Amino acid sequence: MSSDNYYTDTELFQQLTENQQQALSDLMNRYKFSLLCYFRKFTGKEELIKEAFLDTMYAVWEQRMEVAEKEDPLRWMFRIAHNKVCNKLRAEKRFIFSPLDSLSIPPHTKLNGELELEAKELERRVEKAVELLTPHEQLVFHLSKQQGCSTSEIAARLNVSENTVRNQLSSSLKKIRSYLKDSFFNLFI
Repeated sequence: MSSDNYYTDTELFQQLTENQQQALSDLMNRYKFSLLCYFRKFTGKEELIKEAFLDTMYAVWEQRMEVAEKEDPLRWMFRIAHNKVCNKLRAEKRFIFSPLDSLSIPPHTKLNGELELEAKELERRVEKAVELLTPHEQLVFHLSKQQGCSTSEIAARLNVSENTVRNQLSSSLKKIRSYLKDSFFNLFI
């Protein structure tokens, strides 16, 4: 049986510095499912997904001395994974753009306390900004961003044109960004 269940992520990354290949194997077993699911958000091509996974693990092994000293080695590994899959897709000219600010770590992965607090604070501020929108803008924003409805689906549901939906969504996002920008500035005053 693997020793995977007995070590924290930090301990596994630390064991890599001692050239323990078992630690790499345990790390691969622990995060294989999460990484493969993450890669599938970009592409359904299994060969590319497997290559990106192996390239990520190879990078972890090659940089094991540096990664063990990082404050959050798991976040670093997911950043490497993101870069690996994007590079492969660019090389194949089949890149599906996903901005790095939408990079998410799977829900079962624990964030450190400070990051968790920051995420909750940002979520609270976004909710506050959404409350300042008109009721119709709130509805369009909710359908688009929280339920994942397309512009045409929203237009059909609300019996308005797709252009109206796009305009309201654009207006909503501008207002939210403006609120967050002001809110962020006020945080440091």
